Formats: sequence, structure tokens, C-alpha cells
Amino acid sequence: MSAPIAQIKVRAARPPDAQPDNALAAQFSDGINLEGYSICRGTLSIFWRATGTPHKTYTVFIHALGKDGQMIGQSDGMPPTPTDLWDSGDQTIDVRQVDHLQDAAALELGLYEAGSGQRLSAQQPDGAPWPDNAVRIPLGAQKTCANQ
Repeated sequence: MSAPIAQIKVRAARPPDAQPDNALAAQFSDGINLEGYSICRGTLSIFWRATGTPHKTYTVFIHALGKDGQMIGQSDGMPPTPTDLWDSGDQTIDVRQVDHLQDAAALELGLYEAGSGQRLSAQQPDGAPWPDNAVRIPLGAQKTCANQ
């Protein structure tokens, strides 16, 4: 029998920041910002930045929406490093496969607590809240690896 006693975080030298192909500025509560995203060969990369030290482990949700606004694909899961291990200034690139990404007219994404389903509040750069605490990204005019 075994039981976890504690988590240990080992800090390596911080790698240089990467730049998303498509910049965004969305602020989530608990010190998390969305800097942008890149789409390449059907893969979505989300660029997160800790502006504080998140207190909990959050789950990322991504909804692929069709032209009618209905969800046609979804991807929920933890970022590669749990959010409660992020330090202020850390950048995390979350690379995901999203069902029907190539058919999507828009994406909605955000963060939530897995136990309660409660979404983190999300604000636009002007301070206005994002509806349903989900950042909506219209697709079609974004840069992709094919047109960089």
C-alpha cells in the first residue's frame, strides 16, 4: 500500500517565451491569462501565462462550434503542468487534439474546477466579462502554420 505525502516542484531554468500565431488577451481569475493560440495540422496550441500563483488545479475546456453555433467537438483536460504548480510569470503551452477542429467556425475555451464544474471568471481586455466565462474565438481569418 502507498499514499502520497506531498508534491515536490523542481524548477529548471525558465525557457524563452514562445509567441502564439494568434494573439489574444483574456484574463481569468486566480492569476491566469490566455495569451493566444496557434493551429497547425489540426492541432490547437493554447498559450497560458500565470500572472499570479493559481491556488487550485483547473481543467481546460475547449468547444469546437459549427456554423450554427452548436458544439461539434470538445476537449477537456489538464494542462501539461497542473495550474496549482504554476508560478507568476510562467508560460504554459497546452497542445491538444480537438474533435472536428478542421470543421469548426469558432472555438470556446476556458477553465473550471473539476469537482464542482465551476468556471473561472473570464474578462476581455476592456474588463467586460466573456459570456458564460468562455473566450469565444471565431475561426477562418486566423493564422495557421500553412499561411505563416
